[in-house]
Amino acid sequence: MHQFDVIIFGGGIAGLWALNQLQQAGYTCALLERQALGHGQTINAQGIIHSGIKYMLIGKQNQSAQTISSMTQLWDHCLSGQGKIDLSTVTCLSTVHHLWSEKKLNPLFKNFLNRQLCSPSSLLTPEQYPKIFQHHFQGSMMAIQEKVLATPSLITTLAAPQWPNLYKVDRLDLEMSSNCHIAKVNIGHHHGQTMQLTAQRYLFTVGGGYQMAEKHFPELVTTQVRPLHMVVAYHNQPMPLYGHWIRMHPTPLLTITTHPCQNGQWAWYIGGHIAEQGIDRTPAKQQQQTKQLLSRLMPWIEPPQDWYSFLINRHEGKQRNLKRPNSPTIKARGNIIMAWPTKLTLAPQLAANILQQLQGDITPQATLQPSIPSWPRPSIAQPQWDRL
Repeated sequence: MHQFDVIIFGGGIAGLWALNQLQQAGYTCALLERQALGHGQTINAQGIIHSGIKYMLIGKQNQSAQTISSMTQLWDHCLSGQGKIDLSTVTCLSTVHHLWSEKKLNPLFKNFLNRQLCSPSSLLTPEQYPKIFQHHFQGSMMAIQEKVLATPSLITTLAAPQWPNLYKVDRLDLEMSSNCHIAKVNIGHHHGQTMQLTAQRYLFTVGGGYQMAEKHFPELVTTQVRPLHMVVAYHNQPMPLYGHWIRMHPTPLLTITTHPCQNGQWAWYIGGHIAEQGIDRTPAKQQQQTKQLLSRLMPWIEPPQDWYSFLINRHEGKQRNLKRPNSPTIKARGNIIMAWPTKLTLAPQLAANILQQLQGDITPQATLQPSIPSWPRPSIAQPQWDRL
């Protein structure tokens, strides 16, 4: 029997960030992952470290904007190597994100800038536009300090210092001692290895993989699902584009990030309103709708010829109105903690909330010295644009 202070289920951004922070606080942890690290929502995120500006577009600084904006400085410190978690080796695809709007929104857009930001000088002049917009774009545009990260690099960086504490499992079974109280965890690998683990607390950051938890303690699995139909457009020339095509609404018409592919192509990764509204469309129809929208909004651009789309689910703590939560969600009972970060940007806040919960609940057991050599470690997930 191997003993830990905390056993973490799920190797996405939430589980990996929590693992790093808890280990630093003196808790002995193990993270269990059935698939590849980050295989779900994390690897499919666009990698934008939101400052909250897009959520202000409804004309007021709502709670989402306030919560997310408080995280920006923390991420900056970590990415510079000066934060509690060193992310200085993470690949930053862009340090600037653009907001642009059609000409008919220009007066509202300027009014928004005056009220919510600093001054009309935030608007870019045509000479300052990204090259892809120069000599063509007739609307309004601004640049904001929102970094775009390569999510595989982020996962790799978070996993690197914790490699001995990561376990790839093919079989996983919970033994309960009472309602909402886990007695031990049985894990196995197809190599034939088996092991029993126990901990003071069991932390679930499993996103969509909550079926096992739902079987044993359904009252804690209060998950809501908000699906997206994301689109990938491939091209052979580097045309970097990072930004939102906005309107006076929290959801942009399009959100586009640019990613280099392993085969030498470049990919525009497209979300936003088109992804939210496309969940019932076939892949062919969703790709056609996106192509038509790009042609309308950016008629001077020759549309990419190769397209791909896929459905993903955002799993979050359940809200009464089923809308996106304003902050991370935690539910705890017995020796179990269920956690949802809501957005990639909020993973540090979730980890801090988990640590606060544990510090008021349990004390690290310094005598625990787990030693599980030779157990297989999980791989890093591949992004969708490299899976074809």
